[in-house]
Amino acid sequence: MNMSSLIARVRTKEIALRWPGRSKKCASPECARSHTPWRPVADEMDYVRFRGAEFCFPKCFSRELLRLLEQPSSRVPAACVKPRRMPLGLLMLSRGDLTEQQLLQALSAQKNAGSGKIGEWLRRLQLAGEYEIAAALAQQWSCPLMRTLPTRLADCLVPATLFRALRMAPVHFSTRERVLHLAFAGSIAYKALVAIEQMLELKTKACLTTEQELADALNRIGYRQRDGEKLFQNCRDMTEVVGIICNYARALAAREIRCLSCGQFLWARILAGAQCVDLLFPQQNIHREGISAL
Repeated sequence: MNMSSLIARVRTKEIALRWPGRSKKCASPECARSHTPWRPVADEMDYVRFRGAEFCFPKCFSRELLRLLEQPSSRVPAACVKPRRMPLGLLMLSRGDLTEQQLLQALSAQKNAGSGKIGEWLRRLQLAGEYEIAAALAQQWSCPLMRTLPTRLADCLVPATLFRALRMAPVHFSTRERVLHLAFAGSIAYKALVAIEQMLELKTKACLTTEQELADALNRIGYRQRDGEKLFQNCRDMTEVVGIICNYARALAAREIRCLSCGQFLWARILAGAQCVDLLFPQQNIHREGISAL
């Protein structure tokens, strides 16, 4: 073998070893693409990680995402939703916050109106104070009660739009332990907490506060969106949603995409190194019934 042939073989081997997609294989069973390392050098964004697997981008990823989004809505496991124990009115009666006559008065008003929670009627009829109702709710949900929320709310990577829509406020975030504490009033959105944990790869802990404290905290958050947060109000169908996600992923040269249902939103996160962009799509505005919690 002459020297030029030897050099050519060495260079060929070096290129193969350096090739980004050499050890990867598309997770899609429908992928018709060759998985040999000899692919065009111009194909910079070869694969994207989605749901723990690698998919060819954009074709196989788009097909996989669209298939999942068009599945019928799936139920969240029962473990994600904590059952309530004693009804709020009876709990407040046992705590001595109400008399039997006061509870019957509130229940009668609720029945006649045909709407509203018992706590709302107790407050509206001035039969119980906001703090007493919040304390009973905290006992009912078996979680801590925060009478006042910090003036400076925690800085975390949850889109501000979700705080307002789900009526929750970030009160503390431990970067070392990766635990995010969120405050609610009235009820706790446990499904949303599970979604946040999966999206951000951290733990969440819920606490309760009064309606006024939560309203003040949400006013401090305001209506401005966090940097890297995009809200799309008028998507016609799932195909358009997938197209928008792919366009952002291509522009950022993303290596991972996460997508799940959080409250009334479809939440997609585009990850490209230290940079990330959150895309939010109101599910009720998309002309498709049922978006599964991915």
